[in-house]
Parts: sequence; structure tokens; C-alpha cells
Amino acid sequence: MKEELNALQPELERKTKETESTIVTVTKEKAEADKIKATVAIEEQQVRLRVRVRLRVRARVRVRVRFRSRVRVKSAAPNPGPGRSPSPNNPPPQPQPQPGAGVQDGGGGEGDR
Repeated sequence: MKEELNALQPELERKTKETESTIVTVTKEKAEADKIKATVAIEEQQVRLRVRVRLRVRARVRVRVRFRSRVRVKSAAPNPGPGRSPSPNNPPPQPQPQPGAGVQDGGGGEGDR
């Protein structure tokens, strides 16, 4: 049995060196992976913050658009004036022509001769 163990000793040493080398490689790769993980976590927080800000902005825009559309619908109706409401029996007032508007010179009046 001792002879078998002595015969396997070089193989055991070789496997030990391979294992140590693998442990060193894994340790280095783990350190790099931890750095990348930290960077990704920071970027993820930044993206989540941007998404929240954009969603808030989008919600504000939707509220403004809805408010503006309601105001436009309400303002599209003619203003009946104070104390009057438009109806078939009570139509809204028509604009009155201004005095002197529509009078043109050269229409064949007395001063043209």
C-alpha cells in the first residue's frame, strides 16, 4: 500500500498545484465580478431614478393635456354674456357694427364733383 501511495505522490502534487492555480484564478475573477456587480447596481439605480422621473413627467403632461382639452371644450361654447344663457329662445347677442365702419369714399357722394 505504501508503494501505491508513493507512486501516486507525483500525481497528487500535480493536482494540488492545479487546484491552487484554479483557486487563484477564481479569486481574481470573483474580484472583477464584484466590481462589475457594483457598477451594474449603481447603473440600475440611475436607470430606475430616470424611469421614475420620466413617469412623473409623463403623468404631469397627461394631466395638463386633459385639463387643456377640458378648458378648450368649455371655451368652445359661445359666451352668452352676464346673466344670459344661450338657448333657441334666447340666442347669443350679435356684434354691433361700429359707427363709420364700412363707409368708403368715392362712392358717388356730393363731394366727388
